[in-house]
Amino acid sequence: MSKTPMSNIKLAHFDLLEEIGHGGLGVVFRAFDPSLNRHVAIKVLKEEFAQDPKFVEDFLRESQNAAAVSHPHIAQIHFVGEADENRYMVMELVPGRSLEQIVQQDGPMPETKALQVAIDVAEALKAGYAVNQMIHGDIKPQNIVVGDECGAKLLDFGLSQLANVEVDDSSDAVWGSPYYISPERVGRKAEDFRSDIYSLGATIFEALVGRPPFDAEDSTELAVKRLNEKPPLLRTLNPNISKRTEQIINKMLHKNLLMRYLDYDALLGELHKAQAAASGHGPMTDTMDLRRMTGYITQSVPVAPPRSQLPVILVASLVSCLLAGGVFYVLLGKKSTQQATPQTAVQPPAAASAATPGPSASPTAGSSAASKEFDKGIEMFDRYLLDCRRKEAAKELQKLNPSTPQEEAQVLTRTKRMNGQGQFKKLLDEDVNKSGYPMQITSRDGKKYAGGTKKASPEGFSISTPTGEISMRMGEIAPETILAMHDYYVKKAVGSEDVAHRNWLAGITAVTLGLKTEGKALMEKAGQEKPVLYSKDKLVEIIGR
Repeated sequence: MSKTPMSNIKLAHFDLLEEIGHGGLGVVFRAFDPSLNRHVAIKVLKEEFAQDPKFVEDFLRESQNAAAVSHPHIAQIHFVGEADENRYMVMELVPGRSLEQIVQQDGPMPETKALQVAIDVAEALKAGYAVNQMIHGDIKPQNIVVGDECGAKLLDFGLSQLANVEVDDSSDAVWGSPYYISPERVGRKAEDFRSDIYSLGATIFEALVGRPPFDAEDSTELAVKRLNEKPPLLRTLNPNISKRTEQIINKMLHKNLLMRYLDYDALLGELHKAQAAASGHGPMTDTMDLRRMTGYITQSVPVAPPRSQLPVILVASLVSCLLAGGVFYVLLGKKSTQQATPQTAVQPPAAASAATPGPSASPTAGSSAASKEFDKGIEMFDRYLLDCRRKEAAKELQKLNPSTPQEEAQVLTRTKRMNGQGQFKKLLDEDVNKSGYPMQITSRDGKKYAGGTKKASPEGFSISTPTGEISMRMGEIAPETILAMHDYYVKKAVGSEDVAHRNWLAGITAVTLGLKTEGKALMEKAGQEKPVLYSKDKLVEIIGR
């Protein structure tokens, strides 16, 4: 279809005006929708995909997932349809240029502008992960469009990983944009949202200096570099970049995903500080002249010559050869097996058996010192999460050094539980501060407070008593009361779009608090309301089979 002249070409009721891009899934056109009098972008699937029932099913499911994410920095999906044996998706037409075009045409971006792009994209990724723990899977300059009014917008959210269908399963190959994919994807390890953080770091690296962190003439050399070498420091390529920004990008590009940012809030906090400092509105971490403070680079930085067109398929057999040759970088790095005792005044409570379901440990778990240390760390993490002490749990999680696929699965499961509990607490705080909770509150030790609560903060709740208000952390409140609070607010929200989402988060939280049966029931209820977003497989990822 892309070779057909664009004059008088229609797809359903849309007028196709011009081809504006193409990729692994198909061709993208600028089009006009006469029914709504607006221009749109339409992605038309390649014929081999449109005729594949399994792919079409996946395409529709992922489109629904992506359409559920509404955010100003994500290009919205309007409609999915079929006409003349063509499967197509109607999307928001984003004005502006891709980040790739900007760097190629204008050279490296000013630091403050590149940081703003990073903030916009990180906010978009955070929104997608908050809705249904979606990861993008293909963050790269081509998938980011920057406009004067809308800022940066992320394209192909939820659809990138469908490109895996282009790889024959029997070939044991790895799909991705080779300059930006994470080491764990190259090494065929478990991925999560921190893989997107790596790819965003590689993308912003290129925006700042005009070249990706690693470059090579062929995929073999690129894979060797990705797995074994550290990326160059930004300031060695552009000394005008602030030290703070360099440190942020360096952490985003850490080969060990556990050493990257623990969540998007932590990353966004650092990006905002770096932007404020670079623009002269915050503390500076190094000496900067007036021109640097305005965000403009004062030293000419040459743009790297057009890189070779590497194939986007990195064959996994390459990784096997690297392993055999002894040059494969160990994804999670070597760490001391000594786990520091958490420096807290209160010892975390013993983890309830119901709070620790999930992927089972490897058959040899406990047979070595490293496995015992890992098991000990998982147990400590579960204790902290049972007590709703997510900061301590996050620190414990970062210490873990999984060495088997089963252990990696446990880490990913715990990460999802921790994030789910955090999202639940945030929503509960908003509800309490908006309308209060007038019902009785029972503490873990059985004390009852009839006055309820009208004020919440990240630290806890202000509980009304006859003698005044007392502060109580969520972990000090009986889990049954936490679920009662959820039920109270959900009944008020019946009919709204986010009831299923609230039930899903409440289910995750119940599991972390030791109420596995209740948690499973809530998650299954969410799945009944929105089976695509909250499927049985996703439930199993959280609580196990």
